[in-house]
Amino acid sequence: MLDIRVLWLWLHLLGVILWAGGFFYVLMTLVPAMGSSKATEDRVDIMQKAIAQFRRISWIAILLIIVSGVFNLIKRIGEGQAARELSTQPENYPLLPEGYMAVFGIKMFVVVGLIVHQAVKLLDPRVLDDGRIGLKSKASGIVAGVLFMVAILLGLVLLTMNMSV
Repeated sequence: MLDIRVLWLWLHLLGVILWAGGFFYVLMTLVPAMGSSKATEDRVDIMQKAIAQFRRISWIAILLIIVSGVFNLIKRIGEGQAARELSTQPENYPLLPEGYMAVFGIKMFVVVGLIVHQAVKLLDPRVLDDGRIGLKSKASGIVAGVLFMVAILLGLVLLTMNMSV
């Protein structure tokens, strides 16, 4: 039988895959391929349509990540509460593992940074001075890529903190 927590964890992972995977596809494949020669009207149109489609999908993924993340946190706290209720020494059972909120806070800071990055459209393509298609800022793409990797790593740390089976 499928545990509801497993379902929400998979939905969270699906959202991360859609958002981060789409971002890395745009950054590492689409932009270099489209920018490999002079920008024609067709290339610019394809890039703009691809970015618009990615933007729609990524906002859906962000919503899925937020909803499933809230549910996962509530479920994790509920497990801590259940352990406390079963114990004769509830003070030995924190609602969340030690250090969890610190890692969670850092992860939320990184994720909010990524959402702001998404909202201000820092990765929109443009025609560069040399006539090729590229990003407004290569540094912005690098920063976002590093932030995605940090957020994913912190998510894995949170997932494995004092796992209960």
